[in-house]
Amino acid sequence: MNDTHFLQYYNQYPWITSPRGLMPKWSFSNGFSTAYKQLKNIGDFIWLKSGDEIPINSGNLYVSLQYKEDGLDKLIQKAIENPDMNITIGGPHFHTDLNRDFPSNITPVYDKSVEEHFNIKYSPDNWGLELPDGFDDIGYNFSLTHTNMDCYWGKCKYCKWSLKLYKELPVLKIPIIEYPSHKYIGLKSAAVPPNQMRKLLVDLPKRDDVSYNFYMRANETSLEMLQDTLPKMKTHNLLISIGVEFPSNMMLNYMNKGTTKEIIFEVIKLLSNYEDVRMHLSFMLGWGNLKWDYVYEAEEWLDNLNETVNLNKITMVLYRLFILKGTRIFYNTPTTSVKETKYGSYFCILNDEQQQMDNYLRTLYYKYFSSRILDYYNDNRHPHEFTRNKESWTTENQMS
Repeated sequence: MNDTHFLQYYNQYPWITSPRGLMPKWSFSNGFSTAYKQLKNIGDFIWLKSGDEIPINSGNLYVSLQYKEDGLDKLIQKAIENPDMNITIGGPHFHTDLNRDFPSNITPVYDKSVEEHFNIKYSPDNWGLELPDGFDDIGYNFSLTHTNMDCYWGKCKYCKWSLKLYKELPVLKIPIIEYPSHKYIGLKSAAVPPNQMRKLLVDLPKRDDVSYNFYMRANETSLEMLQDTLPKMKTHNLLISIGVEFPSNMMLNYMNKGTTKEIIFEVIKLLSNYEDVRMHLSFMLGWGNLKWDYVYEAEEWLDNLNETVNLNKITMVLYRLFILKGTRIFYNTPTTSVKETKYGSYFCILNDEQQQMDNYLRTLYYKYFSSRILDYYNDNRHPHEFTRNKESWTTENQMS
């Protein structure tokens, strides 16, 4: 029996939306697939549902934890009960309390992919994934970049992805796991560059049993590319995610987004004309610098969007603004207006007027997107701890 194992957790929750409703049922997003072909020569792979018992008691165990602390308590208990085991936990999106005590035989690795940890040079050809049998409606990720967090823009304030500039790779083929159910493939990068997105729109295989999701920047270059490329598009079943954040030109300028509310509007309008394309928009709440003019600007933008496109084809996510340590806030903001989290980031403490504007915006988003909202906004949690507002994702409220 191999003394090295790679433990990955799968989850059961809605990941993306499609004409078939909320999908997939099972998410196999993980931190080992990008180095799979090298790692399979080092050890064996284990899949567990979050909370399941760990089936080994010895050797070296590498664990991919993403977005939440999957099974962390059980891992700590396993390490205590088996002091000869060596357990490494982490992954590109792993976060936990920085002050948390771990047993000496646990090594936490933060914000680092598996190939980086093993010093394996990333190549799309190294990608692979073994799935357990007996699952329907699955989703998995394929990385288009050196890490999932590379960004070709890299200038937006408060975004951790801006810390790693994009390193485009010659991805010539998107691997499709032949599996007897619908497949949802997340094409992972902070945002796909326009030239690479042009290739994807033309070259992605058109299959009824495959859906694709990727992130794009709604800027002028992307708009020009879409105007030229969408009429030639061969694929279908696309979900395109766009970070709107705050539809006010002054706020977009504060964020250094490199675009305007008018261009974002035109991108959404253009994409809405294509039946096989759906959109997922993100917005941020929790700003500490708002003025009512910015709020009314956002309201007018939402009104116009509602009058122009079919919002039933669009879902949205609400985030809270978290500020990375060392990042300059909008202006000389007093330290009493921000609060540090246990993860080393900050969020804004809103005074009564700012809270009133925040609540007004929240009401607007629910007015227009209603049950199609994933609500990650919570005053007391880090973004990677947020849970989905499951009550708003009922079968009665699925997209038409």
